[in-house]
Amino acid sequence: MKRTDGMRMLVAWAVLWGALAGGSPVWGAVTGRHTEQAMPPYQEGCVTDADCGDDASLFCLHPAGSCQAVGQCRSRPTACPDVANPVCGCDGVTYGNACEAAAAGVSVAQAGPCQPPPPVFCTGNTDCRGEDQYCAKLPGNCDGQGTCEPRPRICPVYDAAMPFVWMPVCGCDGRTYDSACAAAAAGVPVRQDGRCQEDCWSDWDCGPGEFCKEPDGRCLEPVPLAAVAPDCLPGTARCIPPPPPGTCTVIPTACPEIYAPVCGCDGLTYDNSCLADGAGVSVAHTGPCVPPTPATPDLKANGADGPLTVLAWEPVRVTIALDPGSHAGEPARWWLLAATPGGWYSYAYPIGWRPGIGRGVMLPIVALPPSAVIASPLPEGRYTFLFAVQSISRAVWADALQLEVVPGILRPAPAGR
Repeated sequence: MKRTDGMRMLVAWAVLWGALAGGSPVWGAVTGRHTEQAMPPYQEGCVTDADCGDDASLFCLHPAGSCQAVGQCRSRPTACPDVANPVCGCDGVTYGNACEAAAAGVSVAQAGPCQPPPPVFCTGNTDCRGEDQYCAKLPGNCDGQGTCEPRPRICPVYDAAMPFVWMPVCGCDGRTYDSACAAAAAGVPVRQDGRCQEDCWSDWDCGPGEFCKEPDGRCLEPVPLAAVAPDCLPGTARCIPPPPPGTCTVIPTACPEIYAPVCGCDGLTYDNSCLADGAGVSVAHTGPCVPPTPATPDLKANGADGPLTVLAWEPVRVTIALDPGSHAGEPARWWLLAATPGGWYSYAYPIGWRPGIGRGVMLPIVALPPSAVIASPLPEGRYTFLFAVQSISRAVWADALQLEVVPGILRPAPAGR
C-alpha cells in the first residue's frame, strides 16, 4: 500500500470514529502514523458550562458559529497540534486553532481572527454594556461624546519611594486619581492632567510636582493659626482663625517668553507669573518687588534705650512700641519677657506679668504707640527685658533692654512733710 493510501485510510478511520461518537468533531492532529482523539463524547445538551456539572475538565461546546445555541458537554483537550489556523472564540478572543479554543473551554464563533467590534458611542457609563465597560472620552471632554471601552483591571500602584512615576490626573468627577489608568478603572474620564484644584495650607498638602499657591496679593505662611495658640478663646481679640486655603497647582515646566514682571512672595522679581509658578512661589503683587520694610519693636526704660542704672527708690517706667513697617496686618506672635533677680517673667496680654516663660500671644502686626508695661520702683538687681514679634512667615524682630537697680543713698521725703 502506498503511503498516500495509508493516509487516506487513517483519515477515514478518524472520520468514522467521530461519526460513531455522535457526530462530535475530532480535535486531534492527523499525522502520518496515528490520530489523537482528545474528546470522548457526551450527549447531554447544555447552554452554559454550569450545565456540565462540577467537573472543571468539561465545558459546553456550541456548534461553530452559534455561540448561543444548545451545545454538548465535552472534555477540554489536554494537547493541541502546533497548527496556525486561527479562529475567533465566542469570548471575542482569537485562538491559534479550534483545539486551542476548546482547551480554553471556548466555542468557535467564526473562522479567522476576531474583528474589533464597531465603536459604541456614549455620553455616560449607562450607555455601555455592564460594569466592565465605561464611557471613555478625550481629556477635557467631560460633557461630550465618547466610546464604550473596557475598564483596566490592573494599573500601576503609586509608590511614595518613586514619586517621579506619579502622574496624577483630575477626573471628570472632580476627584484626583494616581494615573489615567486608575481613573479609567474607576470608570471616570480625565478632565485634565495633574491633581484637581484642591485646598491646601502648605506645600505638604499637595502632590509631587505641585505647590500650594496663594491668591495673588496674599503671602501669608499657610499654617492654621488657631492651633498654635493654646490660650485662644473663640470670639476673643487674641483668637485668630486659620487663613483661607490656597490651591494645589501644578508647577509648570515651560513658560512663555513674556515680560510682565511680578513680585513673588519670596521677595524676588519674576518676568511673569508663570515663571513664579515654575519656582513654586505665589505672587505678592504685579510689578517688580520693592524691598520690604521690617517691623521695628522699641523697648525703653524711663525714655532711654539702656543700659540704664536707677536707684532702688526711683520709679521705673518700661514702655514698648512697634512700627509695623510693610507687615501691617500680618498675624504674628508677640513676646514680652523679663529676666529678673527672682527668675523669668512673661507679660500675658491683657492679664499682665506672670512667672515663667509664656507662649506669647497671637495678634496682628499693628502700629503700637509707646505703652507702659511697668510703672513702679523695682527691687534691687539686674533686669533684662526682651520685646519680640515673630510673623507667621517666621521673620523675627526684637529689641532688648538692660536695667540695673542699685541701693539708693538718699530717698526723698514724701511730699508735704
